[in-house]
Amino acid sequence: SAAPEAQLVAAVVPLLSALRLVNAGGGWRATVKALAGPSSKKATQEEKDAEKASGGGASGDRNLVAAISRSGRAAEVVEGPLAYTGVLFVCVLFGWQSIPAIAAISQMAAGDGVADIVGRRFG
Repeated sequence: SAAPEAQLVAAVVPLLSALRLVNAGGGWRATVKALAGPSSKKATQEEKDAEKASGGGASGDRNLVAAISRSGRAAEVVEGPLAYTGVLFVCVLFGWQSIPAIAAISQMAAGDGVADIVGRRFG
């Protein structure tokens, strides 16, 4: 749409998805900790089990964590999936209907789909 507000309305979708991922990943503190990289302290098996059991955020969105993470760890949803959602948000907000933004979103979507197929077949 050429309407000026269409860009902002479209940007709300990835923004809400990002907020849902942060919540499922254990909230803002856990997200910052996960994005900061591995800590010097290794998580004990009990801590890992507690994270899996809690399902992450305050609402305990276990279904989202199970659908997105390979390991079942809630912190995993704020790594790759959050970056993917962040790129979508930036492309929509700053590159509305531009060829580079459309190309970036198309490459990510195609690459994500092919990665699943190739990973299951060869990986």
